[in-house]
Amino acid sequence: MRQQMPYQKQIFRDGQTQVTMWKHEFANDEERNEILEKLAIGSQFDMRFRGLLQFYGDELTSYKRKIGNNEKGTEFLKVMSSYFTDYLEDVELTSWDECQSLFWEEFIFVYFPLYMKISRTQQQSTVFLSQLKEFVHWLDKEKKTSCTQYVDLFYDEAKIELVTCERLLKHFFSVHFLDIFNDDFDVQKIVEQIDQIDQDFPEKREGCFQVVKKYEKTIIVREIQTDLNYRIIDMPCHLIDKGMLLEGIIGRRTHEFSWKWLLTEGFYPEKAKKFFIKRR
Repeated sequence: MRQQMPYQKQIFRDGQTQVTMWKHEFANDEERNEILEKLAIGSQFDMRFRGLLQFYGDELTSYKRKIGNNEKGTEFLKVMSSYFTDYLEDVELTSWDECQSLFWEEFIFVYFPLYMKISRTQQQSTVFLSQLKEFVHWLDKEKKTSCTQYVDLFYDEAKIELVTCERLLKHFFSVHFLDIFNDDFDVQKIVEQIDQIDQDFPEKREGCFQVVKKYEKTIIVREIQTDLNYRIIDMPCHLIDKGMLLEGIIGRRTHEFSWKWLLTEGFYPEKAKKFFIKRR
């Protein structure tokens, strides 16, 4: 008797939940066991259940087999599989050949910075790009794809700009949370900071801001959704590049003219802007 593996997808529109479901019927026990093995491998890098039946699932699980317990490679696969889950909600892809320059550009300049974590060593960007190069080289060899040529279009630029974003991320979290790298750091402090912001800064703006000018310790930014300009003071201009995107919350006290950077959500290279605008 054929056995079934269900899949469920939920889409929220206008306050309503639209649920799409489909199922896969196993032809035999051999196929069932193969899927269960891939499920176990995929769980090691948090690949969603749906990935088993998408075009990318075989390659990601095969690559995991190849790298074994390599922590850096496994962390890369976590980012890659998560990106596919999010990306395929809006864009229908059926093969690696359809993953062309825009796909890799968004992965490098938008998705990875969003995934970036705080670290003492500031090596995440370098490691990510190195692992990306290794993966697409392997993929091209195994599947006769051309992904390396697309990654190479952005590699040199990303080597510089992602490191800049990582340094800025570390700076602000270190300033806002002095003991963030201590083993006993309490995430409750983040909640407390947000509560304190609400008390100290009655006027706030949350958004993605592009740097249009910088001087001394002040930057002028333009919020990309509204095109409104803001003057933000007490900024580490030596770490900030003109054109880059700063996502977070700014605020100012009553009767003050200038704004202050209050809470960080992420930092992105200038190339990310077109993808943020596309989401309007």
